[in-house]
Amino acid sequence: MKIFSNFNGVNRFSRMKKIVFFLSSVLCISVVSCQSEEVPASDVPVIQFVKLKTVPFAYGDTVLTTIKYEDKSSDLGWEPNGTFPYLKEDFFAKLFRKKNGRFTEWVSPDTFITFNGFLPYVESVRPSKYDNGPFRVTVNSRYRGEIEWRVPILPLGVPELPQYLQPGDTLRFEIYEIYIEDRAGNVSNTITTPEFVLMQR
Repeated sequence: MKIFSNFNGVNRFSRMKKIVFFLSSVLCISVVSCQSEEVPASDVPVIQFVKLKTVPFAYGDTVLTTIKYEDKSSDLGWEPNGTFPYLKEDFFAKLFRKKNGRFTEWVSPDTFITFNGFLPYVESVRPSKYDNGPFRVTVNSRYRGEIEWRVPILPLGVPELPQYLQPGDTLRFEIYEIYIEDRAGNVSNTITTPEFVLMQR
């Protein structure tokens, strides 16, 4: 009887070990599943409008536009070098002005003004921040993050020169290539921001 009792005790202990091992395995799988990130289906970056706000300053407005991005290859921005700081533009935007209820692209009479630019070089897939001029890239995870774009807009304020922007103009950005391009040359979708009024005080 004593031998039989010991045998039952060993069996119960063995079953308990199996149950504990099974529960531990399930818990580990659940934790890993919760922490694993969904991999984007395509190599083409995807962007999504988040928000836009204007911050007034003495002579105009700074427009802050925030965009979410998803990039399977995690390769935004060109690595700067000593000769050519950046290889080519990888952020593209057009400004549209509303006249008589219709938006048309506004191109500055001053040819040196452009809304295109160079995203900062993103070298890590861990949560981090990268700055370059008007851009800040916040890496939230391996494939996803946010881009904040800051651009000052200075209206001329001379009605006799309507080709220039004027206070009270209704504008919007077509971040049209707000598309971006990664280092592999994959071009994202196009987004359009909501309209905003310049120097609305």
